[in-house]
Amino acid sequence: ETATGEYPYITVKTMAAVIDEAEASRYDDISFYQIHDVGDIPTSLAQALHVMVENGHIEAIISSAGYPNVASALTIFRPNAPIYLACPNEAIAHHMLFRAGVHPIVIEDAQGTFVARMETKLRREKSISKIGRVAYVLESPGGEVQMVIR
Repeated sequence: ETATGEYPYITVKTMAAVIDEAEASRYDDISFYQIHDVGDIPTSLAQALHVMVENGHIEAIISSAGYPNVASALTIFRPNAPIYLACPNEAIAHHMLFRAGVHPIVIEDAQGTFVARMETKLRREKSISKIGRVAYVLESPGGEVQMVIR
């Protein structure tokens, strides 16, 4: 039955009861961030990026598919900004299309020049020509994850 079917009064009354019960639930007072375990660096970083996007501090996120934990965490928080992921080949880029909000870019992930090469490639493709501040999630030479905002 639907709200426009043969018994709309009963259907709408039932829907209102379900809404009232859901709104009265103690579980709707839980913060989005309390749901996710932020005990690891990739999840904490993804949460921080989400907050920065929501507060207007950054307009895009650029990272690499070579950091799968960070890429996964970013798609869990789904910030309202494009996430550009550098992918080493078309097969991985195609796989990344299945992640919400991810725009895969096929480019070699060489340390040291990643930011400059990604900016050049994205500007050439006119993906970031009008975007202001961008957060880059990188891996340092020591293997640690770091964030650079430009």
